[in-house]
Amino acid sequence: FIWKMKHTDVISYTDLYFNELEPHKSHVIQIYQNKKLFYFTAKDFMMIIQHALCACNLHFDIESTLPCNPYNKVKFTTCHLYNVYYQMRYKMRITISEIMEQWFRLGFCFHKMHNYYYPLLQKYAIKMFVWSAESTRQNYVSHIHNMFEEFSSTKRKIHIHRDFPKDTLVEKTRDYMYLFYLL
Repeated sequence: FIWKMKHTDVISYTDLYFNELEPHKSHVIQIYQNKKLFYFTAKDFMMIIQHALCACNLHFDIESTLPCNPYNKVKFTTCHLYNVYYQMRYKMRITISEIMEQWFRLGFCFHKMHNYYYPLLQKYAIKMFVWSAESTRQNYVSHIHNMFEEFSSTKRKIHIHRDFPKDTLVEKTRDYMYLFYLL
């Protein structure tokens, strides 16, 4: 196996943000898949897991998929997931995300994770949506207006002027939108 790792083709020496990676650094994960070697940072790998498990529609109904390698679209095997988990836990000694930790405790069983931790997945899906929303998304801004209409009393309506900067509105209401979507 060590000979294979040293003599295989490396697909990418960059992380998902196109930053150069040094393969011998402690935060770099190596995955051997389909006779090719892929490098990921621990953060990127956990984000791949989180985005796959917390995929949702516009109503935040969870539509999880198995995590796959973004370079070749091949799903990660349970063996890959265990190897990465133990590497992050014992070699890198980093804090593992709550979603990955719970999935590990379920033996990386996809269906159990979806059934037992649906509320947790939904919470993270809402969090990812709210904190990655941009002011250019018109439906997000309209949801902000709907939130103010729904929670304003009849005498004290909150009106946002149409010339108010949308980026400021989105930034200042993120915490409130998160709570609004949770309800």
